[in-house]
Order: sequence, then C-alpha cells, then structure tokens
Amino acid sequence: FTFYKERVILNLLAMSPIFSSCTTDELREVMDKITKKDFNPGEEVIREGDLGESLFIIKSGKVKVSTTKGNDMIELAELAAGEFCGEISLVTGKPRTATISAIDKAELLELKKVDFEHILDEHPEINDVIQAYLQDRAKKTVSAIISHDKEARAKNKMV
Repeated sequence: FTFYKERVILNLLAMSPIFSSCTTDELREVMDKITKKDFNPGEEVIREGDLGESLFIIKSGKVKVSTTKGNDMIELAELAAGEFCGEISLVTGKPRTATISAIDKAELLELKKVDFEHILDEHPEINDVIQAYLQDRAKKTVSAIISHDKEARAKNKMV
C-alpha cells in the first residue's frame, strides 16, 4: 500500500507542469517534503488576504477559487486533481489573492514555501512555468470581475 501511495504521488508530481523538469530522484525529494491534507466540502484551504506560506497540489477532489468584490463573492475557477493553487502569494510575497474552498471531499498535497524556494534554486525554469500561470490567472480574474460588473449593472437597470 505504501508503494502504491508513493507511485500515485510521484505520478501526480511528474504530471504537474511545475515539476515536469525534475528527475525521479528529485521528485522523491519533493515527495518527502509534502504533507497530505484532507478537506471536507465547503472547508477553506486558503483564505483571501492571508499570508501565503505554502503551495497546494490537488491529489483528489475539486476546489473552487473565488474572490470578493465589495459584498459579492466572484467564482474564478474550479480546479481538480493534478492542478495547483497558492502559487501567487508564494511567488509575489503578497497576501493571498483568492479563497480556495473544497467543493467535495478533497485531498491536497502541501509544499511549504521554504521547500518550494529550495526547489526553485535547483530548477529556475520552474519560475517560468509559474510566471505563465500567474499571467493566465490574472487575465481570467480580470475577465471574471468585468463580467460580474456588467451583470451587476444590467441587474440594476432592470430594477
């Protein structure tokens, strides 16, 4: 069973765009640094505004990414197994930009900031992958907020 769990995690890490440049031995080192965390439906993984001290990789289940604008909660994305979250705050050093909540029972792998920074030192190309995701996620966030604002204005005109 331990071998099976190890293989599943190694495969998940190998499929992740973040760690695709790592060797199997390096992935084993990453695996030794991660901790598994379980979340129930509705439970927060990350809270918008908190300091970011870790990155999460979704092992199973789904999570919802949302942000607040005024009194409204805007859903930005749903992430599933193999995807990651928490990287923006980790890389920028700024507070978390979104809230991540479990949609259903979810297992996530947590990698602490200090361990992630060590991996970045060994694999600077990972930063390029992260930067591409940062740009893509920023565009999607802006688009979601613009759509929300348009819907809110249309709703107000109806009233």
